Amino acid sequence: MVRRRSSRKTRPAPSADRRERGPKHCLTMPHRHGFFAGPEEMKHVFSVAALGLALLFVVVFFTGRIDAKHLTSVAPRVGMHPDDLDAMVARISLETGATIGTSRRVVYLLACSGVPTRSTMEAQARQAADITEKQRLTAREAAVFVLSGKPSEGAQSPLRDC
Repeated sequence: MVRRRSSRKTRPAPSADRRERGPKHCLTMPHRHGFFAGPEEMKHVFSVAALGLALLFVVVFFTGRIDAKHLTSVAPRVGMHPDDLDAMVARISLETGATIGTSRRVVYLLACSGVPTRSTMEAQARQAADITEKQRLTAREAAVFVLSGKPSEGAQSPLRDC
């Protein structure tokens, strides 16, 4: 009787420096004792580091915010009611094509400055929103430009407290 060779390859015996099969058939590196921790300990280190970064982000986010006043507190500066300013935001957004957020920011900045009057507020807000959309300036830069005629803020900016 002639024996044929099997088509299966035989595996070499595992050596100490090669990867070994651990529980649940996952490949594990041989365990070394020394400066670096093993995979289980590294999971914990990375988890603690990620939680620390998330906590740092939350702290920086809440402490670094600029105090923004509501329309109710800045509306009297220009002799208007907050409802009037809200209605103005919608009109400016429709007329200029600016987003509601941009229009709201422009109206807030102009009202916060206290420079415009009740009669000039809407025209200046419309002009600032239009500049924001067409010249790709921020709402703050557009408001400064409308109020002072200069494209940048100086030491005596009307928006220094806003």
